[in-house]
Amino acid sequence: MHRRPLREPLRVHTVLYDGVEEQDFAGHVEVLGILAEQRRIQQTFVSADGPGRVTTMSGLEIAIRAPWSPRSADLLVVPGGGYGDGAAVAGEIQRGVLPKALARARRPGLTMAGVCTGTMLLSAAGLTASPSALGPGATHPLSGRAEPHGACAGWPRALSRAAFTVARETPPWENRSGRRTTGEIPR
Repeated sequence: MHRRPLREPLRVHTVLYDGVEEQDFAGHVEVLGILAEQRRIQQTFVSADGPGRVTTMSGLEIAIRAPWSPRSADLLVVPGGGYGDGAAVAGEIQRGVLPKALARARRPGLTMAGVCTGTMLLSAAGLTASPSALGPGATHPLSGRAEPHGACAGWPRALSRAAFTVARETPPWENRSGRRTTGEIPR
């Protein structure tokens, strides 16, 4: 696993989009801010659309000053944006810009984390592979489309068991040989 020397800052990019839920990004931003007293941590808000403004679910406007640059991040956090018809996550999946940007961002050394329904955006990008949540030809619960690479078919169960998911080069439920160790969602 790639580790940065402690003297270098941990570069955390939090992905924001219109309709993002504040509760899904405020927690880690605060915790990492507290940890920054012990270790250098550089936090940045980013959007797949680049610099501009996003409006959160409650109507708070947030300025995005940094460009989309996942190559300059060590950790990319994708917060949720509601669930069901009219939810921001559904709109982002249908629009396709953020899932495509997340898929292109994958590289060794970058950890991607989804909070709550942010995991659905990672799923739409093809970055999660739990067999109980995904399956080739499954119908995505928000888009209603059959997904050739899989969809989050068991989402309510997955959400209740894994509100925070981390996508890495080797998913935690696979052993080093690449074989699946269990059909269950990692806890």
